[in-house]
Amino acid sequence: MEKDGADKGKDLYYEGLNSSASKSTTKSLSDLSTRQKAKIYSAELKSNKAIDKQLRVDRVDMEKEVSLLLLGSGEAGKSTLLKQLRLLHTEGFDPRERSSYVKIVRKNILDGLKSVLKAALAKGLTFGELSSVVEELVELNTTRVKFDDFAPDVKALLTSKPVKRIMKKASEHSIPDATPFFFEHFERISSKKYAPTDEDIILSRVMTTAITEYKFSIEGTPFKFIDVAGQRNRRDKWIHFFENVTAMIFVASLANYNKMLWEDDTVNAMADQITLFGDLVNSPYFQNTSVILLLNKRDLFQEKFEKVPLSVCFDDYEKEEDDVWEDGASFIRNKFLEQLSGGSTKVVPTHFVVATDGESVSLVFKSVKELIMRAMLLPSD
Repeated sequence: MEKDGADKGKDLYYEGLNSSASKSTTKSLSDLSTRQKAKIYSAELKSNKAIDKQLRVDRVDMEKEVSLLLLGSGEAGKSTLLKQLRLLHTEGFDPRERSSYVKIVRKNILDGLKSVLKAALAKGLTFGELSSVVEELVELNTTRVKFDDFAPDVKALLTSKPVKRIMKKASEHSIPDATPFFFEHFERISSKKYAPTDEDIILSRVMTTAITEYKFSIEGTPFKFIDVAGQRNRRDKWIHFFENVTAMIFVASLANYNKMLWEDDTVNAMADQITLFGDLVNSPYFQNTSVILLLNKRDLFQEKFEKVPLSVCFDDYEKEEDDVWEDGASFIRNKFLEQLSGGSTKVVPTHFVVATDGESVSLVFKSVKELIMRAMLLPSD
């Protein structure tokens, strides 16, 4: 029988080990006593047994590795979820990675301000002597500028009446979720000694344009998370990752029902992700794969639900006087689950989560892990 790659590698390893061992022992073998020779052979035997044991452990770990594919529309919070899990189950972000977020967080401030300024201009608000600055910032390519060059203008605009007016109703506009937080911490972030905190990193937004894989253990179980870009022009790449995954986790935002896609401002973001979920959950690729639905940004939805009616997205939603945010969240959940094809018997567990909150993510993934372990017929810790 032909040996697989692991066995061939094992044989080569043993050949090299035995060859080097024989070379090192042959030279002086005649000079050693019988007792010394026995010690050498015993040590080599223990070493070989240890290697055998480790190879068996490695093989078992590979077989038990839980491979999770994270899918969803852009800005749903997939990458935020991963960052939170890394903080919970690894050593977090090393100094080099942390320092890379200086530019990212500052870019988020500029991007957030651009959105606020556009909203203000759309309402006919004026900026007086800051008008020329506003015109420049609205057209600014935030990836190719030095933050320090614009910091004074940004600081002035943050205290302007039009910006304050828009920020009071930020949830009613298409403004990045973390913008209020970053505006509040502008002085710290614009400091020359600025070092991003864990909270800064979690809240920061970096558009995923490639495939990212992370491997770490959760309560002793090895997990591999595959995060792929959610933008429409990237979805044709997804099919390459549909096979050999333990489960597909679809991450959707509860709070984007009054927003349009950044890549197509004629398409409602909530409608897009519901349609996308239906396409995926009914795909033959996931016919025998566990699917879990995570409805993210529960906190933002809870705040928005009181200000922006769900009817801006769903014509069939009629809010009752005693309706609370849970009623709205359940309505949206049902809209997703209604996408399952008529004859489908697939059960899709659904969880409401706040990806920016470590406790929320920890509780949800404890449940997710138990669901997956049962599906794999493996004991859960």
